[in-house]
Amino acid sequence: NIFNLKYMMRIPVGYTKESYTPDKSILQPASQRIYLWSFLGETNKSSRSDMARALSRLEPHFLYPTDKVRGFTVFNRLSSGPRRFTRDQCRDFLRHSIFAPSPMGNASTECYRPYESLESGAIPILEKRLTLDYYRDLLGDHPMPTVRSWNEARRLMTDLLKTPDRLD
Repeated sequence: NIFNLKYMMRIPVGYTKESYTPDKSILQPASQRIYLWSFLGETNKSSRSDMARALSRLEPHFLYPTDKVRGFTVFNRLSSGPRRFTRDQCRDFLRHSIFAPSPMGNASTECYRPYESLESGAIPILEKRLTLDYYRDLLGDHPMPTVRSWNEARRLMTDLLKTPDRLD
């Protein structure tokens, strides 16, 4: 072990000052949102291509890879669109999504996605590795859905969609 966790303090990244929206009245209940899930970002890292493949069957969704994924078009079966979105547009996709998959990266296990999802009222779907449940270790017992595979995430999301009251 390079790092001894006994002598380390971990602090969650959290959301950025710019993403903070104090007016929660603009958030729709999950059952009234446009997209079942959305993801904007690189999809050729870690398990992200597995995520795209497993969840793409759940419609309607907004998948916007900023890189090329073999066998995938840009989003929702369309092949054109802007190459970049503003921060406000990205936030709006989350505000209109029920779920927000939050895969780990290659080098860093934590990122802003779960926090921005929560801030936008979307339900983050966290990934845990076989030997690492990072967010449980970091935050303790939390209510965010955590999965070992993106096929498991698809099943979980499908089950949750059957009970809109629970989803909200």
